[in-house]
Amino acid sequence: MTRTRAPARQLATGRTRRSRIAEPLMFLVAAMWLYAAVMKLASIAASQTTLAQHAVFPASLVVGLSWIVPIIECICAVAIVTLTGKPGLRGILGCSFGLLLLCGFAVYIVSVPAPVLEASGCGCMGGTVERWVGGITGSARAASIAIVATFASLHVATIWAAIRRPHGTVEQSPAH
Repeated sequence: MTRTRAPARQLATGRTRRSRIAEPLMFLVAAMWLYAAVMKLASIAASQTTLAQHAVFPASLVVGLSWIVPIIECICAVAIVTLTGKPGLRGILGCSFGLLLLCGFAVYIVSVPAPVLEASGCGCMGGTVERWVGGITGSARAASIAIVATFASLHVATIWAAIRRPHGTVEQSPAH
């Protein structure tokens, strides 16, 4: 691939098609993290109950984790908004942090025994998932994994869209 000058219209605005896609995606992903955090903090007692019922962590850590997890989710939202699209490696750090959290959540969900997960729900998005799929037998794990997969896909799309090329250049395929 060779690099050539970008069209004048692109240079004048300083924005590429990717950057026009990246901004809404970035704010959507950050808003989802913030929503998840706020919902957990708004019903902190329910979050503590869910964590205790899952019994993945010792009971002594439940109260602390019920506060730490939403705080980390808020930090992730801020990192996504402040870092996504920045030049170099910094541009993918926010969404990469989000992907790392999602991997941790996926491992956590898989660690919860199926009957417990069905009875108590996953606690994802502060219990919102349970309200969406409540009453559907066997739905808790599938819904949780679907949310993690969808959310991860949005992170990857945001990283792809936010990767910036040097100002004033576009990549072109070699002529055949």
